[in-house]
Amino acid sequence: MIASGGPCYSDRLVRLLESQLSATDERAVTEHLDHCTACREQLSQLAGTVELWQETRTVLSDTTELSHSPDQVQSATAGVTAGAAQSSSNWIAGLLEPSDATDSLGKLDGRTVQSVIGQGGMGVVLKVWDEQLHRPLAIKLLSPMLASTGTARQRFFREAQAVAAVVHPNIVPIYAVTCEGALPYIVMPLVGGGSLQQRVERDGPLPISDVLSIGLQIAEALVAAHKQGIIHRDIKPANILIDEGGHRVMLSDFGLARVLDDASMTASGLVAGTPNYMSPEQARGESVDARSDLYSLGAVLYTMA
Repeated sequence: MIASGGPCYSDRLVRLLESQLSATDERAVTEHLDHCTACREQLSQLAGTVELWQETRTVLSDTTELSHSPDQVQSATAGVTAGAAQSSSNWIAGLLEPSDATDSLGKLDGRTVQSVIGQGGMGVVLKVWDEQLHRPLAIKLLSPMLASTGTARQRFFREAQAVAAVVHPNIVPIYAVTCEGALPYIVMPLVGGGSLQQRVERDGPLPISDVLSIGLQIAEALVAAHKQGIIHRDIKPANILIDEGGHRVMLSDFGLARVLDDASMTASGLVAGTPNYMSPEQARGESVDARSDLYSLGAVLYTMA
C-alpha cells in the first residue's frame, strides 16, 4: 500500500503509466497524486518522454490514426481500413454470445452486433440492432488494453455520467451504461450522417449559412454542458456528428470531459485534446474553463469557412 499522504514512490510512476501496478497500488498511487505536487510534475515529465510516446504511438497505430475518435465514426460510411475492422471483429466475436443471424458477429446482452463501424484510442464502436425497440444503435466498447486498468474504467464511466446528465438535442444522448463484465460499454443512438470532418474533407469550405447554423447548434450544446459544470475539452469537426437529414448536428465524444471540481481525474497534469483546436492555456497544461471550449469552437468555425 502507498499512503496518500506518505513519502513519494518515484519508482511506481513509470509502472503506473505502463499499467503494471496492481489495482490496490494503482488506487493508492492515484490518491497520493492528489496531494503531492512533486509526484504530479514527475509523472507529467515521464508521460512526455520520447520513449513512452513512441510506445504509445506504436500501440495506437495498430487500431487507428491519432486524429480519429470512436464517436466520429458511428456512421456506417466512416473510414476504417478493412484490415483494422477485421482485426477488431475477430477479438470482439470471441466476447459475444452466439447469434442465429448469419450476418452478425454475435449478441451482446441481447442486442445483435452487426458490425464494427469505428475504433480509436479509447475503444471500439459497434453497430447493433435492438430487437425489442426495432432500431439500430451504436455501442462504444472500452478497449481491452484499458479495461483492465481501474483508472481507465473510472474515466469511461465518468464519460457516461457526464453526458447522461445533459439532455439537449445537439448532444449525442446516452441510453445506457454497463460497467460489469470484461469490457464496459455505453449505448448511444446511431447517427447516420457521418461527421463534420468528413463533410469538410468531401465538400471543402461550407456555405456561410451552414457555418452559422452548425456553429449556433454547437454553441447551444456547449451552453447546456457548461451549465452542468462540464467542459468538453476536445471540440473539433471529428466530434461533431450530422444526422441523416444533414440539418441537425450533435456533439459527441465527451471522453475528455471533466466535471470542474473533479480533482482526482486531473491530478496527473497530463494534457489531453487535439492540438489544432486546443486553446493556449490547455496546450500549456493549465486549468481550463468554458472559455477553452469556445476557443475550440472558433477554430472549428474557421475550418468550416
